[in-house]
Amino acid sequence: MNHVIVVLTVLSAVLAYSNAINCYYCDGGLGCSDPYYDMYSKIQKIECTQHCFKDQVTDEYRDPITQVTTERKFIRRGCSSSKCQKGCKNNDEGGRSCRHCCRKNLCNSAPKKGVSLLLALVLAAAARIFMG
Repeated sequence: MNHVIVVLTVLSAVLAYSNAINCYYCDGGLGCSDPYYDMYSKIQKIECTQHCFKDQVTDEYRDPITQVTTERKFIRRGCSSSKCQKGCKNNDEGGRSCRHCCRKNLCNSAPKKGVSLLLALVLAAAARIFMG
C-alpha cells in the first residue's frame, strides 16, 4: 500500500510539473510597455501552473499644476493562479482595464523595440560617407 501512495505522489508531481508553463511578469512602467524597450526592460520569466495574462490599463490623470487631464496607458503581465477572467471593465478612476488570457509558453509577450544591428551599420556607413 505504501508503494502505491509513493507512486501516486511522484506521478502527480511529474504531471503538475509537465503542466507548468512560463509567463512573462512585469508590473507597469516603460520596461513593461507594448512594445517594450530592451534598455528599460523589467520583464521577467516566471513559471505558472494555470494561465498567463496581459492587462492593458488606461486611466485619466489630472496634473495638479496645469490642470490638464491626460490619458495614461500601461501594461501588466503575469500568471493567474486560478481561472483567468478575460474581458474589460471600468475602474473607479475613470479608466478601463482589459485582461487577455492564454495558456502557452510566453504567450503574454510583446514585440521588442530597439535599434537593430543592420540599422546601426547603415547609419555608421552613411555617417562615414558624409563626414568624409
